[in-house]
Amino acid sequence: MELPSHSWKIPLGEKPELCVIGKGVHGKVPSQERYLLDGLWCLHFYHYEANIVADGLTYPIRPGFVSLFPPGTPLVFNFDRLSRHLYVHFRLRPSRANCRRVPAMQDLGAVFPAVHDQMEEVLGFHSVEPRRAEARLWDVLWELATALPGRGGPGQLHPALRNSLQLIEAGLEDVIIIPELAREVQMSHNHLIRLFRARFNMTIEGYIRDRRIKRALHLLRHSTATVKSIAAEVGLPDLHQFNKAIRRACGRSPREISKSRLR
Repeated sequence: MELPSHSWKIPLGEKPELCVIGKGVHGKVPSQERYLLDGLWCLHFYHYEANIVADGLTYPIRPGFVSLFPPGTPLVFNFDRLSRHLYVHFRLRPSRANCRRVPAMQDLGAVFPAVHDQMEEVLGFHSVEPRRAEARLWDVLWELATALPGRGGPGQLHPALRNSLQLIEAGLEDVIIIPELAREVQMSHNHLIRLFRARFNMTIEGYIRDRRIKRALHLLRHSTATVKSIAAEVGLPDLHQFNKAIRRACGRSPREISKSRLR
C-alpha cells in the first residue's frame, strides 16, 4: 500500500520522557475523534482499519501499521468499527544531535508482533520501573528511525537475519561455519547469503570478518588486554594473520594501536 511519504526529524540523543502509555478502544459506533497534544510526541501501534488526518494529510491505518507525529500536530481519527491500539505519548528534549527521520506512518509487516511485544513491555514497566520503560521506548524509537524503505520493518531485518547477527555477535571467538549458522536460523544456506548481500552488500564471511576487525580495534583502543588475548577473543588467534588483518584495516599494527591508548 502506498503511504504518504512525510516524515519527521526526531532527536534521539537523549532518553525520552514517557508521559502516558495505554491501550485505546475507539469506534464502538462510527465516530470521529480529534487530538492536539501540546509538547508531546504521539506513537501508535494499530490493529484495525481506519484513517487519520494529520496536519491536512490523510493516512490509511491498517493492522501492522505504526504512526509517529510530533508535538502540536492536529490529529483527526475516523473510525467505522471497533478499533484498538496501543498509544504512547512522550517528550523529547530538542537537540540537533542524533536527529533521525522517521516516517509519519509505516507498515512494519512481519516484524510488527515483535516490536509490539517490546511496547507491551514498556507498558508493563511504566508504573513500576519507569526509567526502564523509557530505556525500552528509546530503543524502539531508534529501531523505527533506522528503517529503510521497502525492506519490511524497523531495522529492516528479516527474522532469520536478525537471529544470525545475534549468533555471530555471541560467537565471534569461535569458528563460525556458515551452513551450520543457516540451519540454526532455519533457513537455506543460499537464501541466507542473499539476505546478507541485500542488507550489507557483502558475503556472510565478509560480514563476520568485518565484525571481528571492528571489535578488535575497539579492544585495542579501549582495553588493557594483550594483543594475543584480543586476537583470541575475536576469533583470529593466528597472530600473523591478525596483524595482517588489522594493518590492512587501518594501516597500523595491533601493537602500535594498543600503545597509543596509553598516551
